[in-house]
Amino acid sequence: MSRYPPEVWDRIFDVATYVPYTLVPEIFEKAGFIGAPYNDEYHPALRATRATKYNLVCVCKHWWYLATLYLYRTIYIDSPHSLLSLSNTLRSYAEGGGVMAHASRLGLWAQRLDVSIELAGHPNNLTYYPDDLADHLAEVIKYLPNLTIISIAFPSSLIYGPMPPTVPHSLRGCASLRVLDCEGSFSLPLQDLEELLMNSPHLHILNCHHLRWANGLLPSSTLSSLSTLGLREAVPGIDHNGETCSQETHVRVNEVIVHVTGRHLDQWSDFVQRYSRCLTSIQLRYDGNPELELDGYLDIYLDMIKQSCPSIRRLTIFLPSFKWLRVDIDGSSFPAIEYLGLRAAERHLPSYGHRRFIILFHRIATLKTQIPTLSVVQLVDHVNVEQVCEYYSDPSVRPHVDRVLNGMLRVQDHEGNPLSERLAATVSTW
Repeated sequence: MSRYPPEVWDRIFDVATYVPYTLVPEIFEKAGFIGAPYNDEYHPALRATRATKYNLVCVCKHWWYLATLYLYRTIYIDSPHSLLSLSNTLRSYAEGGGVMAHASRLGLWAQRLDVSIELAGHPNNLTYYPDDLADHLAEVIKYLPNLTIISIAFPSSLIYGPMPPTVPHSLRGCASLRVLDCEGSFSLPLQDLEELLMNSPHLHILNCHHLRWANGLLPSSTLSSLSTLGLREAVPGIDHNGETCSQETHVRVNEVIVHVTGRHLDQWSDFVQRYSRCLTSIQLRYDGNPELELDGYLDIYLDMIKQSCPSIRRLTIFLPSFKWLRVDIDGSSFPAIEYLGLRAAERHLPSYGHRRFIILFHRIATLKTQIPTLSVVQLVDHVNVEQVCEYYSDPSVRPHVDRVLNGMLRVQDHEGNPLSERLAATVSTW
């Protein structure tokens, strides 16, 4: 090992532990996926690289010193026991009790923290309670002042009230925070979240369960840096008479992720109207409620966008299945968009799955005739792209796909490349 300078080993460790789109600035390219879709795709890779990093630091003492930076650069926690262990380790190093010479530097290396607690398969974890988890989490965040990305998700069985104040208090110490995803966690109390946003001047992406401000609107002072805002609900601010957004305040939010829940539609309408001047991209995500008549509500949300957002250029729709993509005869429900992103959560298609894609590409072709401004359609999920490639061999599916691909519409895969190229590669393997 002594034959190679430390810079070479740094590069080797960097490549061995690299996960694309998980650090700043690459993660900004995946802003529209923030939340469950992003976690579903990238958390498995972060878990896998965690094992790789542990193996590297265990090879020998020299590698331990060299690879520790990469061990703590991205931190992934999936159990209460791991959270407690990390809290104890960071505290020990901060107090000078670590076994490494540069003990106090451990927490300074961390750029990303993912806490995705899973109780299944960990029976001992059932002895932990929400306040315990919050206290351990607050302790961990306190020792990681240079975090730029934080994602917090606790099991629904543990979420029954607002987040204890220790966590938002610790978050306010992360002055470099760029991405905060706490949708799958406790709801942040109004005052705590407001103070956090006011003290996060570099925050670009925020994804949370709900915001509860006056008239369902945001204080303008919290929107000066945000570019992407994800909300499960916009609810009335009954007990809050704080500042609302003024027309004079510079607002950077241009992308909003809206969950199609069927609740608080009036609040969403007010919200969209208020920020219509800056919104150019909206994403609609189906909430997963089996009792929700998605067909009807989706049209309501689309009509709301069309009526309120004249600047909208990009629309992305996350559906349980492509069968829910309805297209009116005159296309009246869709705004005059240039880009349409589509994602279906359905992973295991039925025996008649080929009909999903016959209908999908027929409706895409119909949309193009009804929305002259539409120039790009993208399948934003790699699983959906793989499904199209699989069913492209079906003679009943191929003509419908080819009709769209040979038209005036650009159809892209999840990486932004022409779908035709991926299909051509698939055909070459037949």
